[in-house]
Amino acid sequence: MKTKTQKHLNTDELTSLSGINLASYDLTCLFVDFIDLSGCQFVSRDLTLLKGQDSYGDNITFAGALLAIADFRHAKYKRVNFTNCQFVNARFGRALLVKADFTGATLDKSNLDNIQAPNNIFKDIVAEGLSGEFAQLSGSNFSGAKIKDSKLFSSVLNNIDFSGAVLVDVDFSHSEMRNCNFEGATLTRVDLSNTDLEGSNLEGVDLSTCTTTISDTWWGVPHYDGDIIYN
Repeated sequence: MKTKTQKHLNTDELTSLSGINLASYDLTCLFVDFIDLSGCQFVSRDLTLLKGQDSYGDNITFAGALLAIADFRHAKYKRVNFTNCQFVNARFGRALLVKADFTGATLDKSNLDNIQAPNNIFKDIVAEGLSGEFAQLSGSNFSGAKIKDSKLFSSVLNNIDFSGAVLVDVDFSHSEMRNCNFEGATLTRVDLSNTDLEGSNLEGVDLSTCTTTISDTWWGVPHYDGDIIYN
């Protein structure tokens, strides 16, 4: 909560926020483009309109923060805690996230285009209007997630745990989804057309409302190779 003593943080000449007592600053509209955020604690802060393009760092905590319209495009974070954060219209395009934890976060109308975030935790997230083309999320944990009216097509989604997830009107078409676990998941009007589901556990999952066709115009699924995604 803002107080009369809070002031805005001028980051124009900063390359790092290390050693700065952030508690005394109003962090709405904070600009941290190209700034090292290593060790920063933003727990439960209002970071509406945060601009973090090309920011980077290790061991960063945003837990419980309000990150509406936050911009993390091209960010590079390791060991970042986004648990219970509220994202609305946030942008993660081409971000690289290593050991990120989004448990319990809300990701409404947020964009994950070309994100590189394999082996991360998205457990129990709630998302409506999520979009992501050519996203790399293989090995991540989406157990218990509730995702609605979203598009994660032409993406690499192998070895993902979707157990207990509720997926409604989600487009996974033209994606690679090998060896995924859908145990106990509910899929309603999910588009799995032209999707590679080899080795995935769909036992007991009702696919009666889902699209699972393979068309003659299928161009294949994207493949992950190092730091790039290509068709």
